[in-house]
Amino acid sequence: MRLAAIRPTRRFLYTLAVAAVVVVADAITKDIARDALPLGERQDVIADLLVWTHVRNTGAAYGLLTGHRWLLVLTSALIAAMTPLLLRALPLGSRW
Repeated sequence: MRLAAIRPTRRFLYTLAVAAVVVVADAITKDIARDALPLGERQDVIADLLVWTHVRNTGAAYGLLTGHRWLLVLTSALIAAMTPLLLRALPLGSRW
């Protein structure tokens, strides 16, 4: 029995492209901030609108779970493993 090939929709491809651009932009701006600013320093990029500050966050969003990296890694791994299974359980009509 051969499974039919699943073609990604245009909406899915656009979403994937936007996500890729955001990830790349995030990495580039982090590298720039790390290279250009000493730790703790802040600099106006656009006066009173956009400010870069070099800080270190060893936790999740807003420092959540700081010092518990193992829990962050475990949670991320579980979510990554479960996502395909949950998507597969969706009815076919509700997919992209």
